Amino acid sequence: ENTKSVLQKFKSYETNIGRLRRLQNTTHRDSQKQWKKKKTSPDAIIPCRSLVHFLQSESSSSHQQGFFHVLPHHSSPPSSSQEEHLPLQKAFNRACIQATRAASECNDFVLIFKIVKAAILYAQSSGGKVKLEPRLFGEAIAGLDKTNANASKIKRMWTLFLDAASSSDVDNEDETSSDLTSNRNKNINGTMKHQMEQLSSSSVLASPPTAFELNAVLSALASRQKL
Repeated sequence: ENTKSVLQKFKSYETNIGRLRRLQNTTHRDSQKQWKKKKTSPDAIIPCRSLVHFLQSESSSSHQQGFFHVLPHHSSPPSSSQEEHLPLQKAFNRACIQATRAASECNDFVLIFKIVKAAILYAQSSGGKVKLEPRLFGEAIAGLDKTNANASKIKRMWTLFLDAASSSDVDNEDETSSDLTSNRNKNINGTMKHQMEQLSSSSVLASPPTAFELNAVLSALASRQKL
């Protein structure tokens, strides 16, 4: 689809998910128990799943048609191109962050992973035209912290963050995961800080990682007594 159409879709996702989140958060507890008892998803989850499907479809379409693969993997588009796609990039990230928050509020950590993975693939397929805000990963980790996700899930999301920042394969998580789990006596705080310092500047991230992402993962692990 053309840029303008996709931009409007992302804005629509952000607006709809945000509206449904507000409605969901003001719903009485009895109503929340009702949808849990019936095993039906809250309304806010529906557009989140739709967003994941849309991102996956766009990524697949871009890959097959080769629209976004003109640029070398590690090169950056001209500044004029970056400015042209900045509104799309902002709308894309805002929609993903809204979806991540909604999934967290519904205790759906599986959906959080689906959102983030779909977002990474979409950014990778854009050839640098659309990039991920590091905050998306911080929000995802903070969101996982509010769910029933265990420590290994938290570390897995951190690995996705590192892989995205270093332009690695989204499914190639083994090497980084081993850094976090191979030695129980290792100082995880220091390890994660070192990992952030080693991140490549040529990545799908819109800006360098910040303390927000590091603090989110350390806080999440600390709450699970894994530090």
